[in-house]
Amino acid sequence: MRPPQSAAASETQPLTAAAGPVRSDSVAGEIDDDPVAV
Repeated sequence: MRPPQSAAASETQPLTAAAGPVRSDSVAGEIDDDPVAV
Protein backbone atom coordinates (compact mmCIF):
# COMPACT_ATOMS: atom_id res chain seq x y z
CA MET A 1 0.00 0.00 0.00
CA ARG A 2 2.90 2.34 0.67
CA PRO A 3 4.41 2.14 -2.84
CA PRO A 4 1.15 3.32 -4.51
CA GLN A 5 0.82 6.15 -1.98
CA SER A 6 4.40 7.25 -2.62
CA ALA A 7 3.79 7.08 -6.37
CA ALA A 8 0.58 9.11 -6.03
CA ALA A 9 2.35 11.67 -3.87
CA SER A 10 5.20 11.85 -6.38
CA GLU A 11 2.78 12.59 -9.19
CA THR A 12 0.83 15.02 -7.03
CA GLN A 13 3.82 17.03 -5.78
CA PRO A 14 7.54 16.55 -6.51
CA LEU A 15 8.38 18.07 -3.12
CA THR A 16 6.14 15.53 -1.41
CA ALA A 17 7.88 12.77 -3.35
CA ALA A 18 11.23 13.87 -1.90
CA ALA A 19 9.75 13.96 1.61
CA GLY A 20 7.73 10.82 0.87
CA PRO A 21 10.60 8.31 1.15
CA VAL A 22 11.93 10.05 4.26
CA ARG A 23 8.52 10.09 5.92
CA SER A 24 7.88 6.49 4.88
CA ASP A 25 11.14 5.45 6.56
CA SER A 26 10.29 7.46 9.68
CA VAL A 27 6.75 6.09 9.85
CA ALA A 28 7.93 2.55 9.15
CA GLY A 29 10.56 2.92 11.88
CA GLU A 30 7.99 4.21 14.35
CA ILE A 31 5.54 1.43 13.48
CA ASP A 32 8.29 -1.18 13.78
CA ASP A 33 9.55 0.34 17.04
CA ASP A 34 6.06 0.55 18.53
CA PRO A 35 5.17 -3.16 18.19
CA VAL A 36 8.72 -4.19 19.09
CA ALA A 37 8.84 -1.85 22.10
CA VAL A 38 5.39 -2.94 23.25
